[in-house]
Amino acid sequence: MLGTFQIYQQNGKGGYHAAVRAIAEVLDHGRGFGCSAAQMLLSVLNRTTSGFMAFEEVLKLLEADVVVISPESASARPLELSIVGGMALGRAHTRYAVHRADASGQLLSVDAFVCFRVEGEKLQQLVEQVELKVACNILIYKSPAKSG
Repeated sequence: MLGTFQIYQQNGKGGYHAAVRAIAEVLDHGRGFGCSAAQMLLSVLNRTTSGFMAFEEVLKLLEADVVVISPESASARPLELSIVGGMALGRAHTRYAVHRADASGQLLSVDAFVCFRVEGEKLQQLVEQVELKVACNILIYKSPAKSG
């Protein structure tokens, strides 16, 4: 089983249902859990879940009472999911702008990546348990503030 997906919606085409169908097709191979597994993987990757996990980590790193953190959604990369040799690998990117609390300007940008891998067997167990507990790593990179 092999598949690599960049998940995005372009001009109203594709989107969630098309992504679920494409991922399920690669995952299932007659085992009957592909659609549920695809939905579970996408629920971890989606901007609400992955963005919140990343935001929590950014808050831990920065003193939230002296800065204001806001998403730079237009800079987010497409959600990525690869299925290789029975392993699902996911990565979601979010960029945050960090501003001075006194509104005197942007200090920096932070790129946060939520990454996970889950074996097919473990994914099937999670689907059967209807449990959304996929371990993720969050990688954070700081960039200089945009000038201007």
